[in-house]
Amino acid sequence: MSAMLLQIIWLLRGQVAVWAHRPYVSGKCQKQPPSLILLTSNRGKCPGSLHKECSFLESAFRHATELDMLIDIFSGNQTLTEKEAQELVQITRRFDQHNILTPTKRKLLLDTVIMFAGEDKKLQRDEFEGMTKVIGSFSGADKSLSEEEAKTMFDIVKKFDFDGNGWLDGEELKELEALLKLFAGKKSKQDEELNAHEIKDMEEVIDLFDGKENRLTKPRFDRMLNITNIFKKEALRMTERSVLLSTLRYFAGPNRDMGECEANDLLELVGLMKGEDGILDAEEANTMLTEIIKLFDTDNNGVLDEEERKLLLKMVQYFAGDDKNMEETDLIDMKKVIDLFDEKHEFDIMVEAVNVFDHNGDGKLKKEERDNLLLTLQYFAGEVKQIDNNVKEHDPEENADLEDHELQEHDPEENSELEDHELQEMNLVVGYFDGVDNKLSTEEALIMLEVLNMFDGDRNQKFDDVERDDVVKTTRFFAGVDGKIDKDEIADMKKVIGFFSGEDKILQKEEATSMLTTIELFDSDGNGSLDDQERTILVQSCRYFAGDDQSLDPRELSDMTEVFSYCDGEDGWLNMEKAQAAVDIIDLFDSDKSGGLSDEERGHVTKTFKFFAGEDKKLDASELKDMAAITKLFGHKDKDLASAVVHHIVKGNIKHPVAQNHQNRLSVTEAREMMEILEYFDLDLNEAFDDKERDALLTMAKSFAGEDEKLSQEEINEMRKVIKFFLHGDNVRSKAKAHDLLRDMLTHVSVGQYNES
Repeated sequence: MSAMLLQIIWLLRGQVAVWAHRPYVSGKCQKQPPSLILLTSNRGKCPGSLHKECSFLESAFRHATELDMLIDIFSGNQTLTEKEAQELVQITRRFDQHNILTPTKRKLLLDTVIMFAGEDKKLQRDEFEGMTKVIGSFSGADKSLSEEEAKTMFDIVKKFDFDGNGWLDGEELKELEALLKLFAGKKSKQDEELNAHEIKDMEEVIDLFDGKENRLTKPRFDRMLNITNIFKKEALRMTERSVLLSTLRYFAGPNRDMGECEANDLLELVGLMKGEDGILDAEEANTMLTEIIKLFDTDNNGVLDEEERKLLLKMVQYFAGDDKNMEETDLIDMKKVIDLFDEKHEFDIMVEAVNVFDHNGDGKLKKEERDNLLLTLQYFAGEVKQIDNNVKEHDPEENADLEDHELQEHDPEENSELEDHELQEMNLVVGYFDGVDNKLSTEEALIMLEVLNMFDGDRNQKFDDVERDDVVKTTRFFAGVDGKIDKDEIADMKKVIGFFSGEDKILQKEEATSMLTTIELFDSDGNGSLDDQERTILVQSCRYFAGDDQSLDPRELSDMTEVFSYCDGEDGWLNMEKAQAAVDIIDLFDSDKSGGLSDEERGHVTKTFKFFAGEDKKLDASELKDMAAITKLFGHKDKDLASAVVHHIVKGNIKHPVAQNHQNRLSVTEAREMMEILEYFDLDLNEAFDDKERDALLTMAKSFAGEDEKLSQEEINEMRKVIKFFLHGDNVRSKAKAHDLLRDMLTHVSVGQYNES
């Protein structure tokens, strides 16, 4: 364009004097009444001092209507001063990269200026300076904006229009500047430009907080700034930005929205993780991300859904403890728990398991609660079973049937985690001990761990499958029908374990197997749990047969099993009425009332029960009645007790006979004499009475006992003489002949027709 033509153009514009003001609304220019005095002087030509600016603007805008709008916004009093014109040119040059101001960039320029001009649509000094600073943050080293940079800048700027009125007020501009400074990293005050990576990261952070309206609100911005500030000390470095972004992505969830709940959860987590300075250093932030947050992304999709987020926070709260500070030891303990679970497990099950150990329900584990949890998990996670994974190659024939999944079961890494059945069994056992509130108190946890320790035969604090199975079965038995182990049941369980565990009080596998076999014997209904009566009889029986050392050796256990096998009912299960009667009879043989039978006393018990059980080896009511009666006749001082037993048997009510607090029982001598007499009546020497032998024995003893129903020493001696007279030599080897002799003897005894000869 020639100089003459340019002067004509400016002259014409000056003579027109007033241009129509066309405000920018939704990207369209609308005609308004003339109101703008142009760049001309009164002489109607471009002042020489502004000639350069006028030329640049004419070249850049090519008479575009955007220029009219910009002039209006930059002019203070309808006329552009030289300074205002220079400022307009300055801003335009920032958008005029490579002297190309495309229609898109012209629009972005105008939109940006309008956003900073405020409600009066006049660019004030502070607004201009703020806009210049913001543009400078995005324009890079060449101080000019590409079309992409300009668009990114405007998209970010308009998100700070908190109230959506189309412009930034002073507070909104201040918040924008603060965020830009934060993401500019540690740079000089004169050099706060954002590089491409910083801009990209900032844009993503804003996107995570801008909500459905695609615009920040003041509360959302405050949340964003609060969280961002925690990840830096002065400004965000690349590493800090990376951790911040990754953390926000996880917490924003699948909807990519850092709402109030998500932000509050993250702030609480950060509050538990940050050090005393209140700021997450790089190491703390990275630990939080890699060693905690990522572990709860159970589906590995790079985000936490609401359930995963809540579970994460719950676990960190538990292990941070009362001081709400996640120290290194707390993190180590939490990871130990998490490491026991794999993708096959839902973490909510893990949290439920942890929750049981939080006795007061405050969401925090005290040190002793955490220790109890860890030890319990360790027991049930079991041993790491190792196998040579090349075993098939070493011996193909021997291991041909060994499947890959069987080899995998023995993989050390795989077995370091809680399997489904291990977790289920742990929950069962914990549930037996955790009381009616379903929370383990410290006392309950310690009792449980004491019991668990009794099953740890190799003392490695890790159960193998057999040990774990033994624990589950035993605790289930003693928990009873309500599934909760009370103090009495715990005491009885410990006593029974003690009878089988030997001097070290630790059950080896063989001992545990013997114990469970015995317990099952007393589970009269086969329901896998002991009611009060079953448990009481079990404990009493074990105590009697364990002897003075209160430890059941194989012989004692064999005798006890034999005695109570005689008490089975028709269904093959132990009949509790018979078992109770048996216990009360056994008690009469405990001559010193020590609670345990000596070897001789145990022998007398076993042999007596065997005699009276008969050839079918089953004690019926009449046999129990006769056994109690004969014991009464020989015991000098236990008349009341024996009578009570007989009374309850006769009445058919032998569940609760009065067999306590009686100090008198068979002495060893009396028991020996009784055993001698019993043997006389075993006519065929099969150690089992038939009905006639048992009846003859009882009739004979009663006849000699007299009216006081007690056999004195003199009466026993007389009875022995008579028995020997009638029952001797080969006469008794014939069953029929023996029965004839019994009848003959009893006939003579009944009429008093016998003498020493």
